[in-house]
Amino acid sequence: MIYTHEVEMMCPVAKGAKHDPAPIPQEGKWTKVKKVEEPQHIGLVRDDSWLEPFEQAIRGRHDHALWKIGQLTKNGKKKLSDFASGHLYFGLHKLAKGWVFREWA
Repeated sequence: MIYTHEVEMMCPVAKGAKHDPAPIPQEGKWTKVKKVEEPQHIGLVRDDSWLEPFEQAIRGRHDHALWKIGQLTKNGKKKLSDFASGHLYFGLHKLAKGWVFREWA
């Protein structure tokens, strides 16, 4: 197929795995996609190259763990140990007067 010079310059196609993302058409003009910089490896993946294929899953789990710690500590207003000591209050305990059972529900 023969294209005009203008069309060929709009969206050059590179062959192989190493090429930029395709441009996105927007109402009569072409906009290049901005490349998002991938953050550096987290320590676990940086230290063990065998984990590189699983980096996104590890990063997702790491980010979720950080989010959960923030949620449990009210974004640093409480200590994680305050949350973790709930077993001292909840559950089955023997008191001087007898037994007590407390639930979170």
